Amino acid sequence: MSLFNELKRRNVIRVASAYLVVSWLAIQLAEMLFPVYGLSDAAIRIVVGSLVLGFVPVIVLSWTFQFTSEGIVRDEDVDPASPALHASTRRLDRFLIVSLLLATGYFALDKFVLDPSRDAARQESAKQSGRLDALAELSAHEAGQRLPHSVAILPFDNFSPDPEDAYFADGVHEAVINDLAKVRSMNVIARSTVARFTGTALNLREIAESLNVGSVLEGTVRYAGDKVRIGVQLVNPETQLSLWAEQYDRDLADVFAIQSDIARRIAQALEARLLPGEQDELNTVATSSGEASAAFFKAMRGVREGFRVAASPSARESIQGYLDLALEADPDFALAHAWKARVHVASRLYDPVAPGDWPAFRDKVERLVELHAAMALELDPNMGLAYSALADLYAHNWRTGDAEVASAEALRLNPNDPEVLVRQASFDIHRERFEDAIRHLVHARELDPSSGRVLHELGYALHASGQDEAACQVLDRALELNPRDALCAVMLARARFALGDRKAALEALELTQRLLPSDAAPGIRGEIAWGFGLLGRPEEAQRALDRVIEIAARRYVDPAVLAWTYLGVGDKEEAARQLRLAAEDLSRVQDSYPAHFIRENSWSDPALEQEPFPQLRERLELP
Repeated sequence: MSLFNELKRRNVIRVASAYLVVSWLAIQLAEMLFPVYGLSDAAIRIVVGSLVLGFVPVIVLSWTFQFTSEGIVRDEDVDPASPALHASTRRLDRFLIVSLLLATGYFALDKFVLDPSRDAARQESAKQSGRLDALAELSAHEAGQRLPHSVAILPFDNFSPDPEDAYFADGVHEAVINDLAKVRSMNVIARSTVARFTGTALNLREIAESLNVGSVLEGTVRYAGDKVRIGVQLVNPETQLSLWAEQYDRDLADVFAIQSDIARRIAQALEARLLPGEQDELNTVATSSGEASAAFFKAMRGVREGFRVAASPSARESIQGYLDLALEADPDFALAHAWKARVHVASRLYDPVAPGDWPAFRDKVERLVELHAAMALELDPNMGLAYSALADLYAHNWRTGDAEVASAEALRLNPNDPEVLVRQASFDIHRERFEDAIRHLVHARELDPSSGRVLHELGYALHASGQDEAACQVLDRALELNPRDALCAVMLARARFALGDRKAALEALELTQRLLPSDAAPGIRGEIAWGFGLLGRPEEAQRALDRVIEIAARRYVDPAVLAWTYLGVGDKEEAARQLRLAAEDLSRVQDSYPAHFIRENSWSDPALEQEPFPQLRERLELP
């Protein structure tokens, strides 16, 4: 008997055919269903490998044994003409036919129903990827095209008799910039960037070229007693001709009226189109109290020096004290109310609180944020800063829908404010709307190219969207501009790690550790522990954990921070316990960013892909 006939007699061909058809169906189902349940491609590879390895044993068994109604019997013990063997063969034929029908049906469904929609999704994904690549390339290089209706308002020179009154000139300067940021058709360079040109040897043309703007405003301020003199000149840097100039000699109480007039006259000189609401805003005078104006500008000096992560609670208390003085002088000072709300948000996120006092502290500060934001909006419904404060509060409270509404309103009212653009981009990142996020941040960078905050957030967006090469270029640039920025350094470590450059990632993480001030918030120390653990430096990870535990003994450290800290030392059980605490009660989370990074698995930690972490991370999903 030939080998082929013997294979047929022993049903080897039937078994092999059925095994291949069923295996193909199993692989198709695995590819369809595994992603739904959060299983990675590695699980699919295990299924395929197991089926391939199982093929040879199945063939050997089908050659050696016969599967009859009486059980499994060795082939030599079975009569080829027995009815039991013929019945077994017929059952195999029926099973093979059914399997082929199922495979054919699935193939038709996939080819004519599922495949067209999948192709459309792939095409859209390719378009999205192409747009992201283009935005990533743009974000990683310096812009060179002049912005329309653009102006760089250089820091005003302080001509006051007392040099200590320089804060007043800075306050007027910033107020003009903030007013113009409300005009959608204008492009106004942010204060943090133009401040770098104080005392520069560059001429106006060189400054304009470096910032890609079509005009430059110079100004002087003299403040003494209850009198103020402000002189301004808008210049075309190409021709060096004055487009508009004015000198104001007024009472101190008129200072906000002066800055509103300056902003309006600049917009008119640059032929920027003002929408009806924008015209009304430029005509609005924030306060007519000289005392309130002076106190407010002192508060803004504190804001410029930093009031977020790196600032001590005493710095925020000082700012709030000056704002209180401004409101004592003018209780209807909407802008001061909005800033009180904004600084209270920072206090909620970064102030050290005794471990048992966190719930009461959180509730108290959140009430103050909502109170002052509501007062600001009652006095001035177009106060974009109040919406910004509420957007931040809601975001960290996981009220994501409310946060997005507030952020969109802030963006509508302040479309060219880099801070507002950054905030909107952060919401877009967490919603995986990377194209929108990068577009907002590219525009913010145009308006504030020297801002470490803008570049840091842009690096985050690029990293989150998988554009890690561009992210590293942006973050390197950010560190050149702000060499002491620890937050930027740890983001760079994450992007380098994603590229597989462990040496560069370790260098960036070690730089982060060197840059940390002694009173740094525990969140970044926890991320350092996580990074060191993934980079094979257990001793450094343990030291970072010990420091976080030491801090937690005297101040509140939220469970999301503790979760990623314990991941660094490989204590998955404690990390899961802490993450479960956060997932069960999100109000325990002081700063939502660590929770977002865990949810997104920003360090691509394999541990977070194993149970119970996928389910816990899913519970941190945005509502």
